[in-house]
Formats: sequence, structure tokens, C-alpha cells
Amino acid sequence: MGAGIVVLKKFEKEYKVLCLYEEKGESAIRKYDLTKGALDKGETFLKAAVRETYEESGVKKLKFSWGKRSIERGKIRMFIAETKDNPKILRNPKSKRYEHDGFEWNTLDVAYILMPEYLKPFISWASKTINGAKNV
Repeated sequence: MGAGIVVLKKFEKEYKVLCLYEEKGESAIRKYDLTKGALDKGETFLKAAVRETYEESGVKKLKFSWGKRSIERGKIRMFIAETKDNPKILRNPKSKRYEHDGFEWNTLDVAYILMPEYLKPFISWASKTINGAKNV
């Protein structure tokens, strides 16, 4: 199982999603991702999500403005949080390699388009949640 966070940051009046990316091949096609990773032994989903967010993006200060609710799809459980931090791509503390090449802040609509299919439900859920939808 894995856990992660849809990390949001407010830019003027609009929330944007932290979209990590990896550049693949000579054409530098970007593969987008959210902060997430495997649970360590004995770790809660929330603790793993916070740790992975820091390890992958350098984002430390997270505010769970919409509560600590989560959704699970497949083998991933995701939370929503906002930050004022500026991300920095860090080396994985175990493998010592960079898992991502960079990041972008994108609107929820753009993030939905960029993400692989298995991550789209998390973007949709975040959008509905921050826009006040009930029972999402």
C-alpha cells in the first residue's frame, strides 16, 4: 500500500496542485505524478503521506484545511493539504537518487489532464472537496 497528498497552494484566488514530473527519453516527454510512496513498517497512512511529501518535494509545512479525510483507489490512499512552502526536489534518502526532475504548480483542471489515469480520481476528489461538495 501507498499513501500521498494532493498538495495545494493558493495563488491569488485560485488553488493550484503540486505536480511533480520526470522527463523521459531524448524528447524529454514529461511523466507527471503526485507526492506519494510506500508505507514503512508500522507507519500510518497519514504519517507515510507526510513523509513522502517531504522526501519527494521538500514540502514540510502542511495544513489539512479540509480535515484529514482520505480516499483510497487501488493500492493508494491520498489526503489533501495546502502549503505555503516552495518545493525543492530532493534525493530519496534510501536510494540516494532523484525520483523526479522538477515540479509545476497547475490548476486542478490542468493537473487532471496531465496526470496518469490512476491519479485522476484523486484530482477530481480534491477539486470537489475544496469547492465545497458534500459527501465526496
